[in-house]
Amino acid sequence: MGTRILSVSESGTNWRNQPNQRMLDAGTSVNGMYIVVGAPGAIMTSSDAVNWTNRTSGVGHRLHSIVHGNGQYVTVGASGTILSSPDGINWTQQLSTSTEELVSVVHTGSRYTAIGSNGSMLSSEDGATWSTPVSITANNLRSLTYGNGKLVAVGSNMIM
Repeated sequence: MGTRILSVSESGTNWRNQPNQRMLDAGTSVNGMYIVVGAPGAIMTSSDAVNWTNRTSGVGHRLHSIVHGNGQYVTVGASGTILSSPDGINWTQQLSTSTEELVSVVHTGSRYTAIGSNGSMLSSEDGATWSTPVSITANNLRSLTYGNGKLVAVGSNMIM
């Protein structure tokens, strides 16, 4: 296995790599705190994107996506894993209505939505209590975005 890196840039054109021991998939930055997530259950935080602190997720599953909204961080991952945190440091596993791999989560301003394998879709107002809306596909959903009042999901053989 090659060196795992975390790359940092101030301009978007000049990057510097920081070797690390974690396989990382996604990150976010809110109010001067950077948070990255990955495998196995990896969560790391930094105030300067140079010095990183490992946080305890309490799970061994790979985490694929992280979002901040409504004063809460939410990360999702393999086997329907959902974690939430008010501060990005202390994490609580939430009861998931799915066992599918969740690969993307967004916040619309009033609701969290997560998507994943086999058309899985989950929804929550608070990041803690999740429900499963009716999905209109059995295809694997891979990415989700929100803008102008619309959620857009993309996946295998489709755009929703």
